[in-house]
Parts: sequence; structure tokens; C-alpha cells
Amino acid sequence: MDGVKKLLEWWKNSRLGRAMARYGKANGALLSGGITYSALFSIFAALTISFTVFMAIVGNNTALRDAVLESLDTALPGIVDTGDGGMLAPEDLELSTAGGVVGIIAVLVLINTATTVMAALRTGIRAMFGILAPKESPVMGKLRDLLGFVGLALAVVLTSALGLAAGALGTALLEVIGLQDAPFAGALLRGLGFVVALAMDTLVFILIYRLLAGARPPRRDLVLGSVVAAIGAGVLRVGGTTLVSSVSDNPLLASFAAIITLLLWVNLAVRITLMVGAFTANPPRVPDRKMEMITHFHECPNYVTITAPETLEWDHDPITGQIRPHQAEPDEYWGGLVGWGKRAFQRQPQPDTRPVEPAQPIKRPQQDSESRS
Repeated sequence: MDGVKKLLEWWKNSRLGRAMARYGKANGALLSGGITYSALFSIFAALTISFTVFMAIVGNNTALRDAVLESLDTALPGIVDTGDGGMLAPEDLELSTAGGVVGIIAVLVLINTATTVMAALRTGIRAMFGILAPKESPVMGKLRDLLGFVGLALAVVLTSALGLAAGALGTALLEVIGLQDAPFAGALLRGLGFVVALAMDTLVFILIYRLLAGARPPRRDLVLGSVVAAIGAGVLRVGGTTLVSSVSDNPLLASFAAIITLLLWVNLAVRITLMVGAFTANPPRVPDRKMEMITHFHECPNYVTITAPETLEWDHDPITGQIRPHQAEPDEYWGGLVGWGKRAFQRQPQPDTRPVEPAQPIKRPQQDSESRS
């Protein structure tokens, strides 16, 4: 049992253990579900806006178009039809060029729907960092969400473009040195593509944590957390194909495979983002909840309410209304040699200084004295 306790204590003090404790205390699982629900409506609007703009600018580049569609199919398996089946054909993602007021309203509604998930993601990440952000105007908040959405859309295009460029450059270098037919050539090119995707994913998570959420972690923590999140996203991207096949093989879920896959994939991606956000924050250890920390739980009401004005005097968070745990007053700290001597003296067993009560005379019963006489 002592070994288990030491292992549990080590886990609670480790960075990963403290991050998971922050994720749990900040309701990370509940936030992930809410963000996933928002993303279900935002993704299709985001795909429509992004693909329409992309086709209007570089739609004539067939190679880049196919690479972007493959990236979308890898990121969102089963949604876009790239030749092996999917929920939507590429032509369905293009917005009709209806002009006038109706077209403008349609575009504005799609942009507002596409950026909704960015606001939810920002709230969740700030909860992982424990950030209390100042009040922001709705216009600035929507502008921040729009910039985050544009950054993610550009990241998808850049990842595809850089992947094509890296593949072409790697093939050319292998031909120059005469190793194009080597057995490891294919693996080397795939590895180069993974490195490019990892670098772009790292930049995306830096954008999410630093610009979208407004967190300001130290540079080392920001880079470390973004790399960890990028690795997690890469593993999830590679496992997306396995996820689609496992859902499609189930006859009960086959007809809903694309939607179920989308929900599972987005939920896992959001959980990775929030967990790594808590890891990047490197929070202190969450104290163990003890009974002496719980206050007012057995009272009626046991929460802060205007209905009972006396509860307003309780120690609580004025923003959330949550009652704060009772904390014992810390002992006065002395540093230096004086503090060392004081702490050493406190560790020694102290003598019992309570006054000793005088012994009371023993009174014998009167029968014993009469019997002796």
C-alpha cells in the first residue's frame, strides 16, 4: 500500500497529473461536448465558405485542388467524397453565386455559423489556463474568431501546398543522387510529408493558444505544448481511417457513419486541444478536498442567493457565485538562520508544560475505621 500511495503522490505532483487535474476541475469533458456540438453546425458552413474562396482563387490548379481535398478527407474522414465515397461531393461545397441582398445575407450567416465554434473553443482554452479575460466588445470578439477561422483555413491550404512542394523537392533530390528506385525512397518521402504536417500543425496550435485564446505562456511552454498537440493531432489524423472503417463495418451505424465519425473525431480533437492547453499552463497541484474545507453545505440554502441576503456575506467568487473552500491561516514564515532554527525547534518533541494538579488525599470509608477499632 505504501508503494501505491507513493506512486499516486508522484502522479499528483507530476506535470501531466497536475494538467489532468486542471482539465477535470475545469469541466474539460463537458466543455469538449459543448464545443463538439457547436462544431457540428460550424464545420459545414466553414467548408462551404473556405472551398468557395479557394476555388475562386486557385481552382484552376488541379493538383493543389486534389491535395486540399485529400487533406480534408484525412482531417474529416468520410465527409468529402474524394473517389471512395463520402457525404458531400466537392461541387456541393461551392456556394452559388447568387448576388444581391440574399447572397450577402447568406454569406454573413455562413460566416457567423462558421466562427461560432471558434468562440466556444476560446472559452474552453481560457478555462484550462484559468484566465479571467476582460470584457470584450462583440465586434472585436467576432473579429478574433474570424481571424482564427481564416488562419485555420490557410493552414489547410499551406499544409497541402507545402506537402506537394516537399514531395516534389524530395523526388528531385533522390533523382539527382540516383536513389529514386531505392526501397526506402517511398518511406523517406512519406516521412518528409509527416514532418511538414507536424510543423504546420505546431504553428496552428500556437495560433490557437496565443492569438485565439489570448493566453500568454512562456515561449518554452508554448512551443512544447504546441508540439505535443501537433503530435496528438497527427496520431488522430492517421487513426481516422481506422475509425471510419470500424464504424462502417457496424451494420447499425453504417448509415450514419459520416456523422458519427465527425462527432467522434471532433470530440477527440477538442479533448486533445484542451488537455494540452492545461499541460501548457503547467498549473499547480489541486489540493485534496478535505471535510474542513467544505463550508455551508448542510445549511439551507447552501449556495449564495439574493433570496437569503445573509449568504452574500459568505466567501465566494463574485463572478461564478461558487463558494470558496475554507483555507487555514498559514503559519508565519521566517527565512534565513532564524527560520531554520525555529523550524528545527518545532520539529523537536515539546515537553508537557501543563500544571500538575496536587494529589488528593484518599478518604477511607468509615466502616473500615470502625472495624479496626
